[in-house]
Amino acid sequence: MTDSAGRDGAPVRLQKILAQAGVASRRASEDLIFRGRVEVNGKTVREMGVKVDPVTAVIRVDGTRIVLDDDLVYLVLNKPRGIHTTMSDDMGRPCVGDLLADRVDAGQRLFHVGRLDAETEGLLLVTNDGELAHRLMHPSYRVSKTYLATVNGVVGKNVSRRLREGVELEDGPAKVDQFSILDTHDGRSLVKVVLHEGRKHIVRRLLDEVGHPVESLVRTRFGAVALGDQRAGSLRKLNRKEVSDLYEAVGL
Repeated sequence: MTDSAGRDGAPVRLQKILAQAGVASRRASEDLIFRGRVEVNGKTVREMGVKVDPVTAVIRVDGTRIVLDDDLVYLVLNKPRGIHTTMSDDMGRPCVGDLLADRVDAGQRLFHVGRLDAETEGLLLVTNDGELAHRLMHPSYRVSKTYLATVNGVVGKNVSRRLREGVELEDGPAKVDQFSILDTHDGRSLVKVVLHEGRKHIVRRLLDEVGHPVESLVRTRFGAVALGDQRAGSLRKLNRKEVSDLYEAVGL
């Protein structure tokens, strides 16, 4: 956002803020306000010409929060297997930083939200929004993550109950929020695991503890953000709704 849009905290007309945030043209933004589809700090605004502080105001259109800082970056990386979740690696191993090199070289100070071990594939959030990242990783906000795991053996129905009730690990008890068996073939099972735990290797350790070691593991969802059919190694920008949902999940 430019200085004219109030980076210094000066109040700015609401329709101008919406237009510069890319929500709609200024005239279309006025229509959104008139129709009661815009909220500022939790209150619906219908009057034209209302000025707000774009630095501190929480603005939503149709319930979706509008992020006003153009410098903030929100990305999803589909981390391939064999890539270490670090921005650089002293041993020269391939790492997430290699996949973000062009953006980092261009001056973006990016970091990953949490970690996936080298052998785990899938969704990794990347951002420069420190407060959002901190809250997403904090266990008190209980943001769920979804994994698909191919495990050794035919998983019995009692495994789901054990995992939901909790099992004892070396660093304390742990449990899943949801567990389902999706397929069984040639002595292997495909299972879905949903949990908000963030301890290291937690999915692998839980499944190993119930007698079904993981052969492959993919994270497919983080909160409201889904991996979909995104190609391995590729990046995509989160859309406005996804960013808003992440903010809402952690009380921002």
